[in-house]
Amino acid sequence: MTGPIVVTGVAGLLGGAVATLLTSEGSRVLGLDRRRPHGTAGFPFEIDDLSDAGVLTRRFEGAAAVIHCAAIARLGDAPEAEIFSNNTATTMNVVLAADTAGVKRLVYASSQSALGLAYAPRVVTPDYLPVDEAHPARPLEAYGLSKLVGEGICEMAARRGGLACLALRFPVIWHQAAFAECTGRRLGNETQAAKSQWAYVDLRDAARACVVAIRAQVGAPFCVFNIGAPWPFHMPDPAAALARYYGDKVAIRAGWKPGNAVFSAERAQIDLGFLAEWEWREDQIVRHAAIGRPGSMALLGRDGVDGSPS
Repeated sequence: MTGPIVVTGVAGLLGGAVATLLTSEGSRVLGLDRRRPHGTAGFPFEIDDLSDAGVLTRRFEGAAAVIHCAAIARLGDAPEAEIFSNNTATTMNVVLAADTAGVKRLVYASSQSALGLAYAPRVVTPDYLPVDEAHPARPLEAYGLSKLVGEGICEMAARRGGLACLALRFPVIWHQAAFAECTGRRLGNETQAAKSQWAYVDLRDAARACVVAIRAQVGAPFCVFNIGAPWPFHMPDPAAALARYYGDKVAIRAGWKPGNAVFSAERAQIDLGFLAEWEWREDQIVRHAAIGRPGSMALLGRDGVDGSPS
């Protein structure tokens, strides 16, 4: 990769972390956002609301890859119609501009919400467990629908043959600096935990997944990958939790064991070589590292004890 890696949404949590990680590794980065990143960004950035595909095409010329993180990220941040129109229009502009500019690889930050489970008005029992990329997507609100449509836009462009697109479906992304807030919301809302299949991903793992995805050798021109921790958060009695929220007849596929993630990121582990390292527990964050064959983990250390992350 000779040109810069363009990252959209660098004023946001994920986009900023991705741009910072790439820069720390020595990659050339160009950040785009409609507002300035907080603090002093350690990478070049330009103000751009992603509304002009022609301008984007010129920005993308010579780029090694594009990582598209920009979006209205939460229900409640804007009316649903605005969330849908903004997210789908900007994704269309970014993808078409990257294709026109001759970019070869684009990573799209999608969401677990595309499945229609996490933001459902009530707990929806998945068709089977663990939930993988083949699970039917039935969004019930504008944010999840916008992310699913965004995946379709990426697939459309990839089908043309020039631009390879990888869509990464993230559950809630947790930042260690907000340990008490993140864990408190989940611990205080067991119903939301069930809607989300007790899933989460540490911000550091989410950013690393984006970087891994732009470099991975994947045969298909378009792929979707779940990205999440391989451990559920606060699920001390998995059998009881599954029975309580999903009933006793939910199909559980062979190979799943209590303590394993209910939102499966196994495909990313196999096809991308990505495995999350940061496990969030009620009182601390523990770091693991992959050793030997996929799925084998070694304990490295701790990040945060008694609700006060370091």
